Order: sequence, then structure tokens, then C-alpha cells
Amino acid sequence: MAHSIELSVARHNPSLINSILDVRAFAARIEKNTQMDVSSAMREIISQSLQKRMLGKEIVDAVGSAGSYQLLRRYEKEGKQHLLFRMYGDGGLTTMIMNWSSGSGR
Repeated sequence: MAHSIELSVARHNPSLINSILDVRAFAARIEKNTQMDVSSAMREIISQSLQKRMLGKEIVDAVGSAGSYQLLRRYEKEGKQHLLFRMYGDGGLTTMIMNWSSGSGR
């Protein structure tokens, strides 16, 4: 999967990242990390907002034509697979971690 993600970004095609992003799980992580009580209505608003943002397109746009998106390593933590990517583009350098659950495909 990591190689497919790298190729997708290199080809300026955000569809793979958009399709594998589990917005409900991402919204749940946001809620957990804010340490706030979030209502089900707010959870739904967060999920809808994440879907509209199209994070795959944001990544492709940030990398641009001269940047790169490269897998640095794959590791397991608390029984979950993680992919650590380095993204370099006009905006600078950053790292991104994707949690990967092979059972759900996300």
C-alpha cells in the first residue's frame, strides 16, 4: 500500500488517498486528542468537513511538481500498522503518519 500511495502522489493523483481515508476514524482521533466531549452532531460535522477537504488533493498540491512524498518507515504500535511519510514541497518539509488497518482496508 505504501508504494501505491507514493506513486499516486508522484503522479499527482489524489484519488487513492481520498479513497482510503477513514473520515470517521480520523474524526474520532481528533475528538480523543482534544480531550473534549463531542456530541454526535459535532462528530458528523467533523466527518463531513474532512470529506469535503479532500486531503489527498491537499497533499498532492502541497508536494507540487518539484516536491516529493516518500515512505520513511513502516512500524507496528499497539497492534496497529503505521506508515511514516516525509512530504517535501514549496511549503517546506513535514512528516505524516498513516494508521493502516489491513482488515478494513483503511
